[in-house]
Amino acid sequence: MTLRVAERTGSEAEWTGAGRRMTATEGWTMRVAVFGANGRMGAEVCRAVEAAEDLQLVAAVDAGDDRSAVEQADVVVDFTVPS
Repeated sequence: MTLRVAERTGSEAEWTGAGRRMTATEGWTMRVAVFGANGRMGAEVCRAVEAAEDLQLVAAVDAGDDRSAVEQADVVVDFTVPS
């Protein structure tokens, strides 16, 4: 899913991606999944997401892992290596 901030005014933001539009207000938490979570950069992304107050890590996935938790995510960060 490609996610971009379409508009941000004050404490409210609007995102569009994957054919849906989400509006967030202050206090809203974005759910994040990370592909390649066991790699150097993927692990750093996981740490950054866990440290952010407005982000929640819902899936840290690597090759061979169960990916069912990814369905809960609003956004996926892909730090895998192309094969």
